[in-house]
Amino acid sequence: MDTCLSQLLEIIGSGRRLQEMSVPKELAEVRLPFGIVRVRCFNWSAQDIHKIYAMRTTVKLLGVDTLGIAVYPETDYEVPVFIADITAMKKKVLGYINVTPLFTDKEYVHHYIEPFKNIHERYSRLSRYENIPEWMHGYHTNYTVYSMAGAEQLGTLQQCAADYLTLYMELFSASSPTADEEKRLHISRARQQYIRDIQEKDSARKMLGKIIGSKKADRIFKEVLV
Repeated sequence: MDTCLSQLLEIIGSGRRLQEMSVPKELAEVRLPFGIVRVRCFNWSAQDIHKIYAMRTTVKLLGVDTLGIAVYPETDYEVPVFIADITAMKKKVLGYINVTPLFTDKEYVHHYIEPFKNIHERYSRLSRYENIPEWMHGYHTNYTVYSMAGAEQLGTLQQCAADYLTLYMELFSASSPTADEEKRLHISRARQQYIRDIQEKDSARKMLGKIIGSKKADRIFKEVLV
């Protein structure tokens, strides 16, 4: 997973200089005795990017290895949020890769979402995971990847994330900030709603809390992930 993270950061950093942002020491790395659990959190910023977050979680006893990463553009860009979460288990791998739309009008979808159609079709062999939490429905598109597959598909999911991110960054680089204050306010409100939904409704926060404690998990979701 560390190799995959390096690859994704290289894609984001192509043409942009990533600047590491400080993460509180008590959140940057959380370890349980004997290394049975290790959580590492990272933040960066870059030109036109408000925040990039990454989190690596390993649970040795369960054979779980997780990578999460997201790109949050500055709020004068209407570009969607990119997110990828890949969890490798002993026999299964769960992958969630999405370009999260802020709006649903036809022009926006045509410009920022439809370009992912060909990549989505290329990875159609990945089985779809249908147990989608209700709060996430509004952020899914026809080209969201949400897959539960055999462990042998880990490399395929990692490459899928890289391909999605490559196209995403191309669309990002071709976009321009808006000077329209009303539109910027609209973008900010949509982004804040998405952030609130993650902080309040994402079941991963409760799962992480069971491992490292709810207080640290809550802080990670409020201070690091978004």
